[in-house]
Amino acid sequence: MSWMSAGTGLGAGLAIALPAGAIMGSLAAAIAWRLPRDQDWITGRSRCPHCGTALGFPDLVPVLSWLALRGRCRHCGNGISARYPVVETATALAFAAPVLANGGLWPDLLVLWLLAITLMVLTLVDLSHRYIPDGCLLIAAPAGLGLSLAGLSIPWTEAVMAGLLLGTGTWLVRYGVGRVVGQEALGLGDVKLFAVAGLWVGMEGIAPLLLGSALAGLAFRIVWRRQGHEAEMPFGPCIAWVLYMLASW
Repeated sequence: MSWMSAGTGLGAGLAIALPAGAIMGSLAAAIAWRLPRDQDWITGRSRCPHCGTALGFPDLVPVLSWLALRGRCRHCGNGISARYPVVETATALAFAAPVLANGGLWPDLLVLWLLAITLMVLTLVDLSHRYIPDGCLLIAAPAGLGLSLAGLSIPWTEAVMAGLLLGTGTWLVRYGVGRVVGQEALGLGDVKLFAVAGLWVGMEGIAPLLLGSALAGLAFRIVWRRQGHEAEMPFGPCIAWVLYMLASW
């Protein structure tokens, strides 16, 4: 993004971004598991979901531990979901994407990486439990607005206007479609996520965000149905990662 200050070169940036993203992906996966279950996600120890044994460093190295242990708990031998290395890898790539797009690492990217972690938690919870945690929105909103107020992104007045337009517009779609066909077109969490996205993308980003989210939603719906899911498809992940792409570039 044009508002980013000068930083390191591409190679050094990737050398930091990839392992940092993998570590933060592990954290995001842990938070997304604990949050819907009302477990302590700040100080609680990571434990095997089968035997309950507290996990140590050999069990928790992102991606590598899962591969070395062949996807099984070192203590009880039960299988550990592949979602963990997948999330760690995906978050590492999310951290690397803006570094690649902008040719290096900038201090301002720390805020963008905070957004990536938040959106990963949001995605995992929405996929598994069909809701968007308000806590994720309460992190993403001030982060985006804070960049504007600090003069590092779009003007704060434009950010607020875009957030209001997206929030109001998508709420009207939700309400109108519900009244006409008796079925929600958007969840309330999706509406709030669109409003938060406006704080990041500004007025010029509204059309790409809406179009990109719609196309991502159509593609995801095909995959969702082919996998045999009968529950309503979560739309939050589609909005979230189109937002991140626009914010990164």
